[in-house]
Amino acid sequence: MPEIKFTIPGEPCGKAVKIAYNKDIGHSLTYNTPKSTNYMTAVRFYASNELPEIWQPLNIPVEVEITAVIARPRRLLDTFKRTGELKCGNPGRIETTAKPDVDNITKAVFDGITKSGLWRDDKLVWHEDVRKYYAAIGEVPCTEIVVRWD
Repeated sequence: MPEIKFTIPGEPCGKAVKIAYNKDIGHSLTYNTPKSTNYMTAVRFYASNELPEIWQPLNIPVEVEITAVIARPRRLLDTFKRTGELKCGNPGRIETTAKPDVDNITKAVFDGITKSGLWRDDKLVWHEDVRKYYAAIGEVPCTEIVVRWD
């Protein structure tokens, strides 16, 4: 099964939309926040760098695996003074329910991939697996993405 793998360095970001009322036109407008726009641009950049020089956007079902690695909070970095061991007891990745939400991370990643030209539309995703972790000791935050197709 062919696949494309790439990693977005930096803290994962969910797609955040702001709503503003425009009195000149009489209704509300929505727009992406600068932070989520920058993140989607990074996804687009790193995804397009993995594409071959001659590439037609996929128009077949794809599956996507997203692993969001968030910076470990200070409370999980605390150690015992006497032994130097971590109080949380786990130096590896730790599953988390911290923000951003996985659905918002998925939206931002899918929009960035669509703009990269990897696929025609994110409706082609028939299966997704999204996981969110605190980083292991010494690991930097990132988003790891794998796209597979038949």
